[in-house]
Parts: sequence; C-alpha cells; structure tokens
Amino acid sequence: MIIDKHGRPMNYLRVAITDRCNLRCTYCMPHENMTFLPKNEVLTYEELLRLISLFAELGVNKVRFTGGEPFFEGISWTYLNTLQD
Repeated sequence: MIIDKHGRPMNYLRVAITDRCNLRCTYCMPHENMTFLPKNEVLTYEELLRLISLFAELGVNKVRFTGGEPFFEGISWTYLNTLQD
C-alpha cells in the first residue's frame, strides 16, 4: 500500500493520456505558449498498462484518466477492459 506524507493510504492513480488535451481548460492548458512533449517521449499504451499494473500491486484499485477525451488518442474499450482485468 502507498502512504502519502500525511499518513493517508493512496488507492487511486491519475494518468494523463496526453499533454495535447482537446479540452483546453484554462486552469491547466492556456491557449498560447504551450510546449508539448515529442510523441516519442509520451508513454505507449503498453508502458501505461505496465505502470498501472505495478501500482495495482501496491494497492491502487482506481485509475482516473485525464488529458481530454481518451478516445481521441486511440484508446479503445478493449484497452480499458484490459486494465480492468
């Protein structure tokens, strides 16, 4: 189990699918002067799956995806079902 610096158990993980979010919320992505990661520096789906699996072994039982609409980035229901397993 992962414990934060205040002694609270952490049971969820927030994963940003992309830094190129399609929603452009003003609190996290201004309309100007935004520098994006090169595509080759963004985690692959296999890397994300491995990362999530490792956190699951540490007690994480919820994953929240951020970064806009995940389906715009090619995430499929098959992929999400794989994570559920």
